Amino acid sequence: MHDSHEPASPSQRAASSPCGTEGPASTPPDAEPAPPTHDAERLAPTPQDADVADVAPGRDPVLTRRSIRKYTDEPVSEAHVERLLRAAMAAPSAGDQRPWRFVVVRDRATLTAITEVHPYARMLRQAPLAIVVCADTQLKKWPQFWEQDCAAATENILIEAEILGLGAVWLGVHPLPERVEGIRRLLALPDHIVPFAVVAVGHPVERKPPAERFDPARVHRECW
Repeated sequence: MHDSHEPASPSQRAASSPCGTEGPASTPPDAEPAPPTHDAERLAPTPQDADVADVAPGRDPVLTRRSIRKYTDEPVSEAHVERLLRAAMAAPSAGDQRPWRFVVVRDRATLTAITEVHPYARMLRQAPLAIVVCADTQLKKWPQFWEQDCAAATENILIEAEILGLGAVWLGVHPLPERVEGIRRLLALPDHIVPFAVVAVGHPVERKPPAERFDPARVHRECW
């Protein structure tokens, strides 16, 4: 049933907003908080992952994730690679366009060659694996947002790596033309494929403690 009351005018809505503009209703200060989600429940593996044990149950992978650049010689299993790619493809995407494509690189010569076109990729001389996150320009329904889509997919890889006890680091490629063209040439990417980032992955030599980066001074409520 529709509300029989007349809707508020834009000026009435603006007057009631703390910033003088229309905005979403805020949560009442006395509202009951939502019950917390148990870590074990939140990180529970899906049926297809039953054969891959999570190394770090109960950890918050977003808050414990760190950039890891030193790895052991142990290879990353195909089961873990699939988990990383599943996580990447579960990322949000504008209009569900999912413009991403992924190149999995294990070949030592190729990993080393990437270090010659990317100045901050020295860890690839040691890393057993790299995942190159790319965008397919032929799949873009919303071309203004493909960078955001690929960034979300890249972050999901990093978080899943943390869940699995792996170490990973994000190496930016796009929009620097020398890196884009260097990676495109090395991987024989067609013209409609744009390399967005390289993620180095491996079993970490050591684990870094979580970094406390929360800064309330950077938070503004309701308006600036």
